[in-house]
Amino acid sequence: MLDRDQKKRYEERFSSIESSFRIEGMDPSGDAIYRSAKARVLAGTLTPKQALAFVLKQSANGNGSGPLSHQASSI
Repeated sequence: MLDRDQKKRYEERFSSIESSFRIEGMDPSGDAIYRSAKARVLAGTLTPKQALAFVLKQSANGNGSGPLSHQASSI
């Protein structure tokens, strides 16, 4: 479980990431894999590095439906 300060830092990072994607015309909130990874990071069950690996793996398997999954699968 994350302490309050760490959770706040992660929320701020996610906000920054989401803003960057929106500037590029993508809405990360439409991506189920992203939402799952974000929720797991904020719950303290995944680290950010593990969340990235999760998103990339799920996207490579064709499990994503949103803009982030499509973007990640092209990496």
